[in-house]
Amino acid sequence: MRSASLLLLFALPLYAQVEPEVDPKHGGDRRLVPARGYEGRDEKAYERLRALAASGEDLRDRKLAHYARIFLESYPHSDRTGGVLHLLGTTLYRMKLRDEAYPVLQRVLSDHPRHAGAAQAEWMVGEVELERGKIDAALVAFEHCLEVWKQRPDELPARALLRIGRIQAWGGDPEAALKTFQRAMRGWPKSAAVKEIEKHELPLLERQRKPAPAAPPLASSSPDLVKPRMRLVVFWDTSLDVDSDFFKGLRTLVKELVNRPDIGVFSVQCNAAKTPNQEQIDLSMAAMKKAELPGVGIIVQWDGLQAELPAAWAVTRLPTTYLVDATGRILAAGAPPVVLRTLIPAERK
Repeated sequence: MRSASLLLLFALPLYAQVEPEVDPKHGGDRRLVPARGYEGRDEKAYERLRALAASGEDLRDRKLAHYARIFLESYPHSDRTGGVLHLLGTTLYRMKLRDEAYPVLQRVLSDHPRHAGAAQAEWMVGEVELERGKIDAALVAFEHCLEVWKQRPDELPARALLRIGRIQAWGGDPEAALKTFQRAMRGWPKSAAVKEIEKHELPLLERQRKPAPAAPPLASSSPDLVKPRMRLVVFWDTSLDVDSDFFKGLRTLVKELVNRPDIGVFSVQCNAAKTPNQEQIDLSMAAMKKAELPGVGIIVQWDGLQAELPAAWAVTRLPTTYLVDATGRILAAGAPPVVLRTLIPAERK
């Protein structure tokens, strides 16, 4: 097998076909490369990787992922393996290649738990678990991050507490969530995470701890819509990107639920215009059509979040979702579609 120095690889095009460097004394078998004997080449290659990571070079992330993989194949016993795995995992995560990033980040945690970036890797693992709807696994990951960061004076502990409190609330334990948020407010009162807790999370939590408002008033004329059953209520407005991952997930979920007799779906558009003209009304109707949210479509009283309906639900930002059971108890407030899916029981046959 031909040899190629990793230092020279950075001068080659991204698409170049380059075989990893191995020790020729062992017949090219990567498993037989000695733990020592790289003669500093791995250290130099690692520094080159870090320099590329800090640069603003075109296609930087693609190159980083490419060269990091070559490093791992070329120097399997390097002391820098943990750093390169962390670099590769964070790069893939940043590129939104979550399925590829996840096993790399897990390897950082299992093989290099003392690496300086292990807590950051676990944070990203938690985010991936959350995106997959595995809220228990996400909660464990964020709690581990908090344990590592709890003595830090910066934003990181408060950010972890914000995530933990949200998951506790989504999991149906608003009392635990309140204690978590209060801990953040006591320890890091000036942090951005605490400002978000005070402005958005506490109103949602207070609303969640009380019975839900009655069915939207515009739906009350239909007996079928107000009969006792689970409700999914979605508050949004025309300024939101209906092609975002949130709306894509929401559309998929709502389309699965809309024909279920045991669930009522309410799509509440909070238009900000107080005195709408016909053009604004037409735009709102077109936005509702583009959003493709089946169910009971409601345009509130053109007062944005100050209108009676969103105010009754303590909506402070858009989009906001509420899941309510048949007794009127709020199961989750502000949960993303992937979490809502885990909280909605399967349809009885």
